[in-house]
Amino acid sequence: MIFEINKDNGIPLYIQIESKYAEWISQGVLQAGEKLPATRDLARQLKVHRNTVVQAYQEMEIKGLVSSEIGRGTFVAQHAIARKIRPTVVKPFSFDGLYSERWTQPDDDVLLGIENMVRCSHRPEGIIAFSSVVPDKNIFPLRDFQNCTYHAIHKYGVDLLEMGDTRGFGPFLDYLPKFLTRRGMTVHNEEIMIVSGIQQGLDLIGRILINPGDTVVMEDLTYRGAPRAFRALGANVIGVPMDAHGMRTDILETILHRQKVKMIYTIPTFQNPTGRIMPMARRKHLLELAARHEIPILEDQYANELRLDGEEVLPLAAMDTQGVVIAVGSFSKILFHGIRLGWVVTTNTEFMEKLIYAKRITDWQNNYLIQGAILEFCQDGFFDRYLKKKLKILRGRRDAMVKASREFFSDGVRFEAPLNGLFEWIELPKSIDAYEVLNEARAHGVLFTPKRIFAVRSDYDNGMRLGFTALSPDQIYDGIKILSDIIKNKIRVGRMEERMVAPLI
Repeated sequence: MIFEINKDNGIPLYIQIESKYAEWISQGVLQAGEKLPATRDLARQLKVHRNTVVQAYQEMEIKGLVSSEIGRGTFVAQHAIARKIRPTVVKPFSFDGLYSERWTQPDDDVLLGIENMVRCSHRPEGIIAFSSVVPDKNIFPLRDFQNCTYHAIHKYGVDLLEMGDTRGFGPFLDYLPKFLTRRGMTVHNEEIMIVSGIQQGLDLIGRILINPGDTVVMEDLTYRGAPRAFRALGANVIGVPMDAHGMRTDILETILHRQKVKMIYTIPTFQNPTGRIMPMARRKHLLELAARHEIPILEDQYANELRLDGEEVLPLAAMDTQGVVIAVGSFSKILFHGIRLGWVVTTNTEFMEKLIYAKRITDWQNNYLIQGAILEFCQDGFFDRYLKKKLKILRGRRDAMVKASREFFSDGVRFEAPLNGLFEWIELPKSIDAYEVLNEARAHGVLFTPKRIFAVRSDYDNGMRLGFTALSPDQIYDGIKILSDIIKNKIRVGRMEERMVAPLI
């Protein structure tokens, strides 16, 4: 620890040394039992006589802050009670007037408040968190992953700890094309760059393509991080209405005729938050529109492996023959949320070069060690076994969700059995505000994510995303029952109010 002493302020040097160490002990910077520097070393560092340091240590020992042991040194006392150092009151520095004009804060206080309310981390006991789509940590094969990490270190050695290629760890880049064949994609090593999850991919792609004032279109309900990232770069974001099959490409076509659009962002498979799947004909139409108007498509493939039912549909990137699609994917939802490992795929060499440059500005490379561990995890068959087990568990939880929804929700509530293993989308009557339901449900220990969190534009807040990936069937049953009772009561009260204000004939 380095600090300075003032030889001109009239305060004895040993007192300055004693005061600094007392401050560190009182603040917890130095813990009980921690060894202090040798007196000779500290004297050399501070450029004072050794006796000065000895005197300071003796002063601290008298006050019970430290204890000395002959031949071993000086240590913070086990029960040290340091005198409180009154901090100097200074006016805090203000950043007002210094913020970049390109930075925008698109979220209002209400949205930020809702986001904090439904945040999925550190849930207290007894909370039924439909708001969470974080994978269940209890089913992750931690010991197998631990062994894979060890094997990766044994196989690749110090190469996992050195500075390397910005695009990613070479053996992992060689493997990913094989992994992506699961999605029907034909990809080459040089067309991939590793990122710290999809959010970093969106940010980097946006930095390359978006100028302030550019327009980006996406589904009118979407992953919250996307419009956030693009608006922060000064983009105008337009939400395209959806139906049961995802983005309405007929409406998109009208928008493209009327507006100059820079990029299309879409989640065609297990659309977040609705879970809808864009059919093949509509995907072809979307690709045709993008090629005709020369607009890139940013395809979010966040959880394609978590299909529980139905036939696989090729991603846009697998159907693209003109290089208009940039695909982003991640292991976060299919493995574990804390594994911040994703990828960007593009067939355009020039775009890849700019992507690498953009990444180097803020993050030279992603963690090679985690890439090596995931590589071993996949190649040794652990991923396939884990995915098979996980899908079986998720199918049971999805079925419990559907059964409870059919049993408890009234006729005015619409939902479909989700094909994905993450969440169910609920449409409420337009007279019901999901935020009001959330406030009541929270008092009963139930959380969910209301529609307005995902809305690109203002609309009726009459939708709910209910995540079930980390909940037991009993929790799902109890939570749906609570939500149903709240919703039914609101419908009943609404009908009573309508009758009260009905005109007399």
